[in-house]
Amino acid sequence: AKGRPARASRAGLPFAVPAPVPLPDGSTVVGTSGGPATLCEWIPGVQPDLSQEAALERFGRAVAELSDALAAVPPQDAPYDWQDAPQPASDVAALARDLMAAGLDSERAAILRDGADRAATTREQIAGRLPNQVVHADLAAVNVLVSPDTGAVTGVLDFETAGYWIRAMELAVALALSGAAKGPDWPHRAAAVARGGAWGERLTGAELAALPDLIVTRAVGSMLWLADRCCHGQSTLPELASRLDLLAGILRWRTAEGGELVHIVAAAGTPPPALRPEQRLSQRVAGLDAAVRPGRLGQRERLSDDRLEPSGRYLGQGPFHQWRKVGRVELHLLDSPQGHRPPNGLG
Repeated sequence: AKGRPARASRAGLPFAVPAPVPLPDGSTVVGTSGGPATLCEWIPGVQPDLSQEAALERFGRAVAELSDALAAVPPQDAPYDWQDAPQPASDVAALARDLMAAGLDSERAAILRDGADRAATTREQIAGRLPNQVVHADLAAVNVLVSPDTGAVTGVLDFETAGYWIRAMELAVALALSGAAKGPDWPHRAAAVARGGAWGERLTGAELAALPDLIVTRAVGSMLWLADRCCHGQSTLPELASRLDLLAGILRWRTAEGGELVHIVAAAGTPPPALRPEQRLSQRVAGLDAAVRPGRLGQRERLSDDRLEPSGRYLGQGPFHQWRKVGRVELHLLDSPQGHRPPNGLG
C-alpha cells in the first residue's frame, strides 16, 4: 500500500499525487502520538469550484486519467479489498435496533435497512460480472487541487480509502461526491463529468447499466460505516440522522431518475476540440444568428433571449456555453481591417 501513490506518480499523470519524503533511514512512516504519519512533498493548488461545466469536464478527465494509472497497480498493493460481502441482513437489522434504542427514529432506521437491502441486491446481480481494479474511491472536490489561474487539475490527494473494487465505481463515486448527480440540473452536470473523461467510450455496456446502483451501493457502504461508528460512540446521532436524510434522497433519485444516468453517460462523448480565435468568433456569431448583411456593419443590433439558444451538440458546452440564458445583450458588429482583433466578448 505504501508504494501505490508513488507508483501512480510514475505513470505519466499530468498532475501530482502524494509522494512520501523518505527519512534518513529510508523509511517513509513515523510513529507519532496521534498515530502513524508520513511527510509528503507539497502540491500547489486550490480546491476546485465544481459549479461550472468546464470545471466538471476537467474533473472528469482527471478521474479517468487516475483510473488508467491505478489499473496498473497490483491488488495486493491496495490497503483495502472493497469486494468483501456486504453486512448480512441480520447484522443490519441488529444495527438498526441498537440505533433506535439510542434514540434514532424508526423512519430513518427504515431508510438504513432499505438502503442495505438494495445494496445487497446490487452486489448479487453484478458479482463477478464487471471489471475490477484498484480505485481511489473517494474522489470529491476536497481531494482535488487545481490551478487558481487556469483551473487545470494539479493534484489528487487522500488515497486512504483506495482499494480493489469495481472499475466503474470510480466514476460512480466521482459523480456522487462532486454533486454532479443531484440537483435540478444534474443531467447537464453529469454529462460534463462523463464528457471530460470520455467515460461513455471507456466503460462497457454492463458497467454503464450498473452506474446508478453503484452510486447507491457506495452511499450505503459509507452509511453503514458511520452507523457502526455511532454505535461505538465515535459519531453522533444528529450526524447520522443528517446523512440518512441524504441517503433517502439518493434512494428517491435512483427510483425516479437514476436510470437516465446510463443514457447520459453513454451519449456524452468527448469534449469538442479547442478552436482557434477566428473559429470561435465565427461559431459564436453563427450560433447567435446575428444578421450580418451589407450596410449593417458598424451598427448595433439588440438580440433578445430567444436568439441566444444555438442548436446542435455544442448547446450547453464548449464555446457556446457563455451565451445560454444571459438575458438581453448588445452585439457590436464592427467593420475592422483584416487581422484586427474583434472586440472583447467576441474573440
